[in-house]
This record gives sequence, structure tokens and C-alpha cells, in this order.
Amino acid sequence: MEFSVHVFEDGKLGGRVVPLRVSTKPPVKVLDVLRELLPNVDLPVQAVTMFALWCTSPLLELQLKPEQKVKSVMNRWQELLAKYTTATVDEAEDDIPVLTLRRNCFYPKPLERRLLLEPALKLLYNEAVFNISTYRYIPVRNQDYYDLAAAKACIDLGLYDAQRHTLERIKRIIEQFFTAQFIRPNFADNVRRRAGYDRRTYVTKRFLQEFERCSSLNLPMVQLYHRYLLVCWSMATYSAVFFKGAIGCPRRGLTLTDQSDIDVRIAINPDGVHIVHEEKNELLISFAFDQVSWDYEPAQREGEHEFASLYLEFDGEVGTRKVLKCKYLIEIFSRQAQLMDAMIGQCVQMSVEEEDRIAEMRRSKGDSSRGFDIPSLTTENKRSFDDVERLAKVVMIQTCVGGRCFPGLPKPTQLESIVPASADVWASRV
Repeated sequence: MEFSVHVFEDGKLGGRVVPLRVSTKPPVKVLDVLRELLPNVDLPVQAVTMFALWCTSPLLELQLKPEQKVKSVMNRWQELLAKYTTATVDEAEDDIPVLTLRRNCFYPKPLERRLLLEPALKLLYNEAVFNISTYRYIPVRNQDYYDLAAAKACIDLGLYDAQRHTLERIKRIIEQFFTAQFIRPNFADNVRRRAGYDRRTYVTKRFLQEFERCSSLNLPMVQLYHRYLLVCWSMATYSAVFFKGAIGCPRRGLTLTDQSDIDVRIAINPDGVHIVHEEKNELLISFAFDQVSWDYEPAQREGEHEFASLYLEFDGEVGTRKVLKCKYLIEIFSRQAQLMDAMIGQCVQMSVEEEDRIAEMRRSKGDSSRGFDIPSLTTENKRSFDDVERLAKVVMIQTCVGGRCFPGLPKPTQLESIVPASADVWASRV
């Protein structure tokens, strides 16, 4: 059976297409395709745990499980679009899925940090470049942007040369190294423009300084890939699966202001849950799994405008003179809420298993001391709420939507320790 798999190259998805002929008898499983694909991209078969096969399109992205049947997923694409996206019938009919090779979202980051295999680092680097350019990985510090750009320049342009890499020449191609949002002048830049300040020129000058500094290290290509990824590893959303959703703004009395829902991207990885503003491409808030409780509520009715909900509850404080302890509750409306619930459950289960494995290793060695602190992650963090509907209307995260905090809310009732059943696929609509 023949397949075509898209691979990241030059920071672009589908920059390289690898044709495959899988000799396994139908039905061909994902693991069969991966074993045939990896040698074609200079990777050993052992890398099958590091990378995963994804089925992606402009409307939906799915990481496939090793035992899933490839053709079965692709044949059900229209059904999956109807279930997990808000695409219209016409949009769904025009949507064509392709197979792509990407990082396995469950692959442990500590193992990736020790990676020295150049072909694997190159693939991870190109995927990271794509995710930076599409605002999936969001640097927190401005310096991170310059560190990433300098490492990318050394890879793409070679070592810094003052004769070739002049200010005017680099200024024309600066978009290759920074996001458009980073280069675009903000309000303060527009005010300073009267004094002769130009944002594009300033960014280019500082970029050339960082480019020269990185070139002075004279690093081999493997270390340049590692240098770029080192910055990405510090970002909260690295290796996350992205879901599409909205946070509803509660109405409070008569108002003429716009209170429409806020579109967000929900990024979930083994480190926690992270919420990104869709329009501003800003990281609003991040939670480790031991800082948040969650619950899933299916849609009450089937329909085009009916959505399931994912609830995130966390502790907070409000007040200046007198600090009050309270509960915050975020309700996220999304067709992919069920998948978010399963993804969180899977990540928590993996964390619990890892903690148990480390504890067992210490017991077997007779070492009762803890070398480092491991967060206590249990599935008791998944809770139900006695009055979800009332809480969802009055409680909202303050930093995201300017809502109020209401102290003294009823405490949620803990359920038994139950890990939600894993979904057949992990999805993220883009």
C-alpha cells in the first residue's frame, strides 16, 4: 500500500514529501508506516517513540496511536470534522487530510534534552521553527526572540560576515528570523517614531549583534540545533497539543460594551494546561496539573451551536488591603472538550506512573531520600461541581476577561480516583 508523508523542512510543514510503499498486508497500522518511514529520513527504528504520525489539514490535526489503522482514520475524516470542529459542510468537503511526521507529544522532555542524533535534532528544529512562526511556541522574554533568531541565522546564513550581512541587506529579510507581530511597531513605538525611532531598524541592529555573538562561538550544526531548541524547551507550550475553544464573558447588569466570547487556544502537554489568546497570540495563564482541577460536561443537545464545556478550577486571591482566598472557575466552550479531558487525564496518569516508577527505584536501592521534588499529581484533581451552571455565570478569570472574583463559593465535591478513558485520537483544530 502506498502513502505520502509530509516532513518538516526549512521550517515549513510539507517542505519535504516522502513517498512510501508499505509491504504489510492491509489493514496497515500507524506503527507499520512509522517503521517504513524512519529509515527514509535517516532515523533509526528506535526513534519510533520520539516521533508520531499525525493526520493533519487546515481544519484539524490528529496525533494517531501506533495501533490505529491509517486508512480508517482518513476515511472517517468528514465524520471527525463534524464532531470536533465548527466547519461548515462546504469547508469540510474542501478539507483534504495529509499524513505528517511530528514530535510525539508524550515523549519526555528530559530524554529530548540528552539527544545528540543530528537527523532527529534537525527534524525537531524545523518543527520548532514552524511552531514559533505560527505562534504556537510563545517566548516570554524579548531576549528569547533574539537568541532564536541568531541561532537560526547561523544555520541558514552561515557565520556572521560584516561584508555580506550588512544592515540594509538583513533589514530586507528580517521577517525570516522574527514573527511579524514582534517586528510590528506598538503604540509606544509609534510615539517614539517622532524622535526618529524605527522599530524595524532597531530590531535589525540588535539582531546583527546577537548574530555576531553566536557566530563567534563557531558551533557545529548539531549544537546550533540544540541551542535553538534549548530556548524552546523553556516555553510553557512546548510539545503541547493545541485545541480550539472560547471563554464566555459573563454579563453583569445593563451594559453597552461588547461581551462576546474570547477565542483561545488551549495547549496541553505533560507540564500542564496553558491558555493562549487567539487574536493577540499571548499566553494568558498556565497551570501545572497539581494547581488545577478540571471537569468535562458534554453538550446538552446536539446542534450546530451546541458546545461541550471544559471547566478549570483553581485557587486565587483578591483584594489590596484585605486579601481574600477564593476559587476561580474558567469555562471553556469547545467541540474538542472531550479530547481535552482525555488528554489531561492521560498526562496525569503518565505523571503518576513516572512518580511510582521513581519511588520503586529508590526503594529497590534502599534510598529513602528524595533527590528532587516531584509534584503530587493524582487523578483526584478531577472533580465535579455541585452548581456548575451558577458558578460558570459568575466566576471568571480576572487576568483574561476582567471579571470579578467571588469569595466564599461552595467547594467542589471530589470524585473517586478515576482516570478518564483515553480518546481514540488527540485533536487540535488550527
